[in-house]
Amino acid sequence: MIKNLVDSEYVETVVPKDVMNAIKLESAHYEDLKPYNSKLAGNIKREYVLESCRGYVRDYVENTAREWRTGKWNMVDLWVNLMAKHEFNPPHRHGGDLSFGVFVDVPYQIEDELNMYPDTSASCSGHFSFQFANMYGDLCEKFIPVDKLYNNKMFMFPSKLKHCVYPFYTSDEFRVTVSGNLERA
Repeated sequence: MIKNLVDSEYVETVVPKDVMNAIKLESAHYEDLKPYNSKLAGNIKREYVLESCRGYVRDYVENTAREWRTGKWNMVDLWVNLMAKHEFNPPHRHGGDLSFGVFVDVPYQIEDELNMYPDTSASCSGHFSFQFANMYGDLCEKFIPVDKLYNNKMFMFPSKLKHCVYPFYTSDEFRVTVSGNLERA
């Protein structure tokens, strides 16, 4: 499903079970994976390169990109983020032409996150967001209240679209996401 922002758009899909199973199998053994932190913006201790599930993910994301934006696409990188309580991913952009994020395991309910700061009118705990300028030059932020309901979903978006992931507070489990970039072939 294509979702529109002011000057951009993104795709939200449900990832097939075989792709999710391959991701979960490899990311469960993160201690054996190669660290990827030096290439990423996140304030996250556990970020790793994914290799054995690469074929499953590549086929799915390249096909999704082709359906959304015609042409041939090549996935250039793939990694897993195991975000712990209080960690976050600051506003950043990716390389390539398109980027994607798969929500593998989000361990909280958004209502619980929002209740952590009940006296705040604009709590963004646990949220994912896109940041962009509107036609007046004003900075806008599209908050997406990601929680358990987003497990097995993927966002695909232009790589230059700034985005961030806010910290969560109500679970001691990892928030597991897989991300990567595609280039036009």
